[in-house]
This record gives sequence, C-alpha cells and structure tokens, in this order.
Amino acid sequence: MSVWASMGRRRAMSRRDDAAAAAYLAAVAEARRMRDQLIADARKALSEGRYADAEELAESAARADSAYSAAVCDVL
Repeated sequence: MSVWASMGRRRAMSRRDDAAAAAYLAAVAEARRMRDQLIADARKALSEGRYADAEELAESAARADSAYSAAVCDVL
C-alpha cells in the first residue's frame, strides 16, 4: 500500500473524516487500476515473447493484487 493510502486510511479511521475516507477509497481504486495495468502489461509481454519481462510484471501484479485485497478488506 502506498504511503498516501496508508496516511488516508489512518486519518479516516481515527477521525471519521469524510474527506480522508474519500481519499483512502481513491487510493484503493488507484491500486486496482495499477494492478489491472500490470496484468495487461504482463499479458502483452507474454504475447510478444518477452518471457522475462512477463514474469517480472506478473510478480509485480501479484504483489499489487495482495496490496489491493488488503486495502479492500480494511474498507470493509
């Protein structure tokens, strides 16, 4: 999770500040977009035969997916 998402989460949870909660949710949405982009990039690299790049991107996507899932669980 990014520093901004972490700060937004802390502020939202401690003060129940609507603006902070909105910022945290925006950070969660950005984490999802980043994860989706990494997956798309990995698929493209794989289709182009760039296997090492595809593997690296897939690993990054897996880490991004874990961070996104944790952030979603925090919201719920």
